[in-house]
Amino acid sequence: MDTNGRQRVLNEAIEARARAESLLLDLAKSRSECEELLRKSGRTDAVKSVTGQSAIDRAIDEARRTMDVLERQISELRGEMAMAGEFGAGDMRDVVAAVEVTVGRFRPADLYRAGA
Repeated sequence: MDTNGRQRVLNEAIEARARAESLLLDLAKSRSECEELLRKSGRTDAVKSVTGQSAIDRAIDEARRTMDVLERQISELRGEMAMAGEFGAGDMRDVVAAVEVTVGRFRPADLYRAGA
């Protein structure tokens, strides 16, 4: 993938993470409102009483998992871009991401192939 392609994918992933974060906040607010309404009416959540988890709780968990996946993708893309020298001057997040990506898969032989 070329620089423009990686940057486009990175931007899309960042936007998707922001949407997921917004959704997560909305879900948490809705859960609080729903629990309050159920409490005031003296009712219980039928799904939660059967499964131990409400539908909103499951949606929140799924939104969190989605955010985790997106965060890993963003970190990996930033790391790949940093390793390829495709990051902006002074953007330490990209340098840190490059180090994080490299730590798990660094092999001394890579150092020699890179001409260091």
